[in-house]
Amino acid sequence: PSALSLDVATARALRGDLDTIVGKALKKEPNERYTSAAELAEDFERYLRGDPVLAQPDSPGYRLRKFAARNRLAVGAAAAVVVALAAGLFVATWQLRIAREEKEHAEEVKEFVASIFRSADPFFAGSREMTAAKLLTLAKDRIDREMASQPESAAELLLIVGEAQGNLEQIDDAYETPKVALERAEDTLPQDSLQVAAGQAQLAQME
Repeated sequence: PSALSLDVATARALRGDLDTIVGKALKKEPNERYTSAAELAEDFERYLRGDPVLAQPDSPGYRLRKFAARNRLAVGAAAAVVVALAAGLFVATWQLRIAREEKEHAEEVKEFVASIFRSADPFFAGSREMTAAKLLTLAKDRIDREMASQPESAAELLLIVGEAQGNLEQIDDAYETPKVALERAEDTLPQDSLQVAAGQAQLAQME
């Protein structure tokens, strides 16, 4: 019937269960048709109630579609809950990933700073005296050499070293170190990031 209808809305309404019911009623083989007018009427009544019709092949997907059509409000509410839970799970996962990244970043920085202090240990350095200026120079050299693949951490540490060099009045070094930090941050951090602003402020102070 839906294929013969000239009206699009009517064709859409007939498509599916009504097509199948009429098709079953018109089968050539008697054993494939409804056994009685009452059985045909029952299938129409099932259609009107929104229940699965007997003419359709039974399947979980078909029963689920009919259930959803009969219970639109409940299914819509359940779907909204599922979407909300999925969104919450996504946000929680995203926040967990950020927290892990920040923790890894903090661990990297902490371990590197600890290694700098270990380098000042006479047992490792081979010298009983290491001035603050020498320690800062050692830190800058190691950051340049060992943290090329971690530009964000390198920039953060170089700014700390540069600030300390400025406090020691090592003006040339204190000017050069933030410049290197900004170069490291250029490809990985936005121009309005805190590290970039801090580096520019340090350069301005040295000027």
